[in-house]
Amino acid sequence: MLFVISLILNILVFLLLFNLPWLVERRKRPGQPGGPPFKSVVMPVTLGVALTILDAMRLQFFMQMGILMVLAAVLYGIFSIFLRK
Repeated sequence: MLFVISLILNILVFLLLFNLPWLVERRKRPGQPGGPPFKSVVMPVTLGVALTILDAMRLQFFMQMGILMVLAAVLYGIFSIFLRK
């Protein structure tokens, strides 16, 4: 049960962090279209899941953040290759 709560909170935090600039811009200009689904949904959910799994492994905080940064860079690279126009 605690794993599920942690998962939901981590996903919500990442969704807020990734979509905050868009929300601020939308408040200024109401007709602003949504961002790309990768940046606004896929990446935050993936990072939320990764952080929850790393947290469940009970690693040291700095090790968790290091692994999360490496994972974020790798995911960004992989998704940017697939989303090139």
